[in-house]
Order: sequence, then structure tokens, then C-alpha cells
Amino acid sequence: MEHLQQPYVLSQIEEACYVVYNPGTVSTSSIKGSIQPSDALRTLSLYFPNFTDSTSPLSSSSGTPVASSPLDAVFHCQLVLENSTSPYAKLYAASHLKSIAVTHFSLLNITQRIDLRSFVLDYLFRNPNSPPVVITNLSAVFCVISKFAWFDDEKFKAALPDLSTFLHASIDHKI
Repeated sequence: MEHLQQPYVLSQIEEACYVVYNPGTVSTSSIKGSIQPSDALRTLSLYFPNFTDSTSPLSSSSGTPVASSPLDAVFHCQLVLENSTSPYAKLYAASHLKSIAVTHFSLLNITQRIDLRSFVLDYLFRNPNSPPVVITNLSAVFCVISKFAWFDDEKFKAALPDLSTFLHASIDHKI
């Protein structure tokens, strides 16, 4: 997993996200050259598999670290959100995190659910100037976790104290 924190890997993900969200343009990178949309999707599917498609790649011949479980994919999404400067990569990570929260919620234990919920709130609080679509997707992750885990732990019912920090913060923190 540490490999995802390497600048080369993060730049690959950022470039792939740029190509996916801008299909009419061809991205050029000083590291790899140009990347085609099919290669971009393949790169993203290695790091962020959906775990519902039986043809999803589970390993890479190039030694690329692959998410082997939804929890690994959550960790990859968190690393991209924390370390990337690309709004496209942040959008992809946030939307993939939302997808995992909806489709694989039952695979996360209570501690992992609380940690993910805390990460989302902490990220939103520390990054009030994130692109609106990233804020929207992460807010949806918070809502999905709170809704699905409502009866699992009292922490999920106590959303008001967690959200009150946003009310007492600057105007930038209004989500």
C-alpha cells in the first residue's frame, strides 16, 4: 500500500483520472508519454476495483499494488484524497468511496465504519475549498454510513455534535 504514496504512482492515477474525465483530450506526461482512455481505465481499475465484476483485475504483472478488498480500496481513496492536488483524482476517489459505501457497506466492521465516517468529516473540515462535487460525494458517504449504521452504534445517531463543528467554523465550512 505504501507504493500508492510514491509520487510516480500518484501522478499515474492523476493522469488516468484526467483522461477519464476529459475523453476528448490526450494527456501527456513527462513520465509515461501519452495515455489512452482504455489504458486510463485499466490503471484506475487496478487501484480502485469495483469488486462486483468478475473480470476485474486482481493483480498486475508490473508489481502495481492492487486493492484486494473494499477496505484496501477505501484506503487507496483516502490516500488520493489526502495527497493529490488534482481535482479529477479527488473526484474519482470521492465517487469511488461513495460507491464502496453503498455496495460493500456490510463488509466493513463497526470500527471501520466509524473510522471512515470520521475521515470524511475530518477531510471536509480541513478542506473547505475542495471542488463542490467532491464535497457532495463525501457528504453522501457520511449520509450513507450514518443511515446504514444507525442501529449499529450510538455514535451514528449522534451526528449533530459532529456536524456542529461546521456550524461554528467559518463560512467556508458550510456543507
